[in-house]
Amino acid sequence: MEKKKLAAWLFYYFFVTTCIIGFMFIILGPSIFQIDDSSSIISIIIPTLLGQVAILFKWFVDQANNVSLPSQIINIPALIVKLPPLAIILVLLATLTMRVVGFKQGAQWTPSESQIKLIVTLCMSIMNITTIYLVSIFFQAPKTP
Repeated sequence: MEKKKLAAWLFYYFFVTTCIIGFMFIILGPSIFQIDDSSSIISIIIPTLLGQVAILFKWFVDQANNVSLPSQIINIPALIVKLPPLAIILVLLATLTMRVVGFKQGAQWTPSESQIKLIVTLCMSIMNITTIYLVSIFFQAPKTP
């Protein structure tokens, strides 16, 4: 996979996800999701996502300014790059859907606030584990002979 395509996909993913999740928990958290204290969720998600956006932004700036960058091809299947972030979105959407539907129906299976916070923490941990290596690829020091 080309670094430019990988970086673009990850940048758009992290940027859009940060905006959508931030909006969902800040604006919709108290009303739709019935989460009284969404600040702890925001404090977990936003720094993680914005840190990765910043790293990718730096890579694009370096590339635009012709800073010496390592090889432009990464031997990694696209599935390895895209599957973890997409799976995380599905887990978060399923959890929040269960929260909204379950809360309206008064169901026993409705995830509690603490369960939602744990799921968010798990998702951000998975994202860090699966993307920290990919993002670090963009900042490898050039190898000297």
